[in-house]
Amino acid sequence: RVCPLRRSSSDERPSLLPGVPQPGDTCCKLGSRRYTCCPIPNAVCCPDREHCCPSGYVCDNETDACKPPRTGEVARAVFLTRALGGSVNRQAESYVVCGLQGKTVCPSSHTCCAMTLGNVTTHNCCPSRDAICCADGRHCCPKRTACDLTAGRCINNEVDVPGTSTLRLTPAKQHGKESTPRPVTGVIVPCSDGRSHCPDGYTCCVAPSGSYSCCPLKDAVCCDDNVHCCPHGTVCNPDRGACQKGGLLHVPWSTKVPATPLS
Repeated sequence: RVCPLRRSSSDERPSLLPGVPQPGDTCCKLGSRRYTCCPIPNAVCCPDREHCCPSGYVCDNETDACKPPRTGEVARAVFLTRALGGSVNRQAESYVVCGLQGKTVCPSSHTCCAMTLGNVTTHNCCPSRDAICCADGRHCCPKRTACDLTAGRCINNEVDVPGTSTLRLTPAKQHGKESTPRPVTGVIVPCSDGRSHCPDGYTCCVAPSGSYSCCPLKDAVCCDDNVHCCPHGTVCNPDRGACQKGGLLHVPWSTKVPATPLS
């Protein structure tokens, strides 16, 4: 289905306006003469007018998931991303601060993913909330899945999640006047020593030095090497350098970062 094109006042031919759909997008109607775009071809537009699902799937508004009509497999609902220029009234977007230095931000509907090269750590934004950041630093997967970088897929218990390819990260924005981070209240996780803290969504873990470091996962498992950590509900497998669940699922483990002293 193609979004209706509006005509310019000086030309009888349709003219594309800024923000029109990209090739492969599906138009979803928001209201009278208002449309937004789903980044999936031939997608199903969800009734909440905020999400969309792959063709053949059913929107589940309670879980923000896409459910096939006959199987129990679930794929994460995809957020509608691009609004038609000038035709949709969008609220000012809120942001979440990435990392400990607070110099970069991502939209609040995204997940901050850290990538470290040498001594330099940068952040990218994954277009999915509470996502899994893949080990290559360039892709991510929906929560409760794992990255299969060889196949470019997201897997759950070593089974492909229908319609879910790894998502590509986008660079985080510099924290400036154009971005409004979430309020500071409640975003600090104090560590047990009472002298250091981690950002909201991280877990305090003991570092090799005996001080505290931060695992970039909520309610994470701190590995015995005091360097790595794993998602909640998994166990550290140092032989494979990964996180294991039920003997089937192996998730790349995460590297912790130093905690910040409390002021």
